[in-house]
Amino acid sequence: MKRRTFIWVSTAAAITLALPVASCSTTPSLEEILSSPKTLLAIKDMDTIRELGNSYMASVPSETTRELLMHLLLRDTTGNAVFKPSEATVLQQFIGKKIKNDFTMGELVFLKGWVLSKTEARQCALNALLKN
Repeated sequence: MKRRTFIWVSTAAAITLALPVASCSTTPSLEEILSSPKTLLAIKDMDTIRELGNSYMASVPSETTRELLMHLLLRDTTGNAVFKPSEATVLQQFIGKKIKNDFTMGELVFLKGWVLSKTEARQCALNALLKN
């Protein structure tokens, strides 16, 4: 085999093998991150998350649209918009800090025997909207 042919075949094989791997590594979307209350998911299943979300929307009818919930979730404690971070981990850390701050500030919601931060309740509501 000529060197030129060998290099071409090797390159083509490497690209062919890399394509399935690249397509399998999916980054969660903004909606997926915002609608996944990590702490609750460790404790309860998705049906419970959606049930809590539907309960939240019934108790706060002004917050029942996907757009509004995402808008509220992407605001900091002072109400300023947070720009869409490029990394999922940055957004997850932001949401985690927001939840902790809700508990500190007493921004709590009582739903079906659960005590949730307002941010967690909004995440559950967004999850329920996206899965319906």
